[in-house]
Amino acid sequence: MEPFELQLEEAKKALKTADHLAYITYPLVLDNKLMLLIAENIYRSIIKTIDSLLNYDKYYKRIPVVPENQEEKIMMFRTEICRRYNISPEIILMIKDIKAIAESRKNSDLELFRKKELIIITEDFSRAKTLSLKKVKDYINTTKLLVNKADLILKNARRF
Repeated sequence: MEPFELQLEEAKKALKTADHLAYITYPLVLDNKLMLLIAENIYRSIIKTIDSLLNYDKYYKRIPVVPENQEEKIMMFRTEICRRYNISPEIILMIKDIKAIAESRKNSDLELFRKKELIIITEDFSRAKTLSLKKVKDYINTTKLLVNKADLILKNARRF
């Protein structure tokens, strides 16, 4: 198995975990802290899918090198991969949003759980990010589209 195929399998596994947590575990437990874990799994799935597609294109010499930095990987994904494989701009917006939530969580001093929402507040109270179950489920569905598209791209290559 090629490295890009392994990365796509890891992305599928992280997405399956996020899906299970959102649709099975969360309704049973009703613990808002699970939303953080779901968001982390979604982000992990997105990053692994991006890595898989970039390594796939590098393997077939469509791009010269895969960047080491996450920012550069996302930029190359947006400029090269999305255009080549007709990936929706909606996915790029979702990636930015999930990345912003992940970064604000790392830099936040305060996390509040109110009703069925998680509110992440920065130290200067200038930006607050909210995460709800509905938003998380939308992210999961959009991530499924991305992973399925990547799987189709890789399957078409394996066919020959």
